Amino acid sequence: MTESVFWKLGCFVFIVVIVGVLIFGYMVASTAIWAENSLHAILLSHDLVREYMVENDGEWPRSWEDLEKLPYREERRGMFQRWPERSKEVQKYVVIDFAADISKLNTESTEEFSGIQPIGPCFNYDHYPNAWELYKVIEKYQRKKRLMSGGHFAEGG
Repeated sequence: MTESVFWKLGCFVFIVVIVGVLIFGYMVASTAIWAENSLHAILLSHDLVREYMVENDGEWPRSWEDLEKLPYREERRGMFQRWPERSKEVQKYVVIDFAADISKLNTESTEEFSGIQPIGPCFNYDHYPNAWELYKVIEKYQRKKRLMSGGHFAEGG
């Protein structure tokens, strides 16, 4: 092989490596952007469902339209704070089980909570208060429902 063939082969390998690095970088960046958007959308969804339940005596929302009726609140933070104008965008990142059985949700751990789930990659949101505040509201209304129906629950529960 001549020197020019080695040079051409070296240039080809270099270009392939550079293109591979660029593609990998793009994939990592787009996944991170999706995960960040999902995080903001899921935090907002927890807030919206909690607000809906508080305003509707513990009822779980039945549709996105139910949540879109909630008023704009200045104190909402994050990229989707302009609710309900950003509803369609939020729906790309989050699925809410509008037919969820609240009594079942009340027994699920935070890891298995099926009422609100991200679509695709999402950064961890366990350390944010949004989910915990929703879980507390679910528990509060389930406790109220059991008491009103004459049911009993374990001490401390």
